[in-house]
Amino acid sequence: MNNNQLAEVAKILGVSEDSISAMNDEIKNSMTAVFETVAIRNDEDKKIVFEALDDLWQKGSIYIELAEVAKSTGITVETLRSLDYDTQQTIVYNHDLLLRQFNNPNLLG
Repeated sequence: MNNNQLAEVAKILGVSEDSISAMNDEIKNSMTAVFETVAIRNDEDKKIVFEALDDLWQKGSIYIELAEVAKSTGITVETLRSLDYDTQQTIVYNHDLLLRQFNNPNLLG
């Protein structure tokens, strides 16, 4: 992904370029492929591109968080990435929740 594509993806999604730069090459290459395979001619095409990029951004964000889970738990990233997407999301959500509770004991009730 070149800098122009990076800027365009960030603009389309309304996210920072840094959030995209932090993603692995698999995700960034898939985002590039979206631009190369979908010709934007109308609003429907724009919607298709946005949804495809958004799905990839969410997946990339989960992958980044799974790396943090791996560091905290000792479970390998490969093992975590082999799980289905719903399970990955649940693990990331619960990991973040536990970290917030650990860092702010008042949240424990």
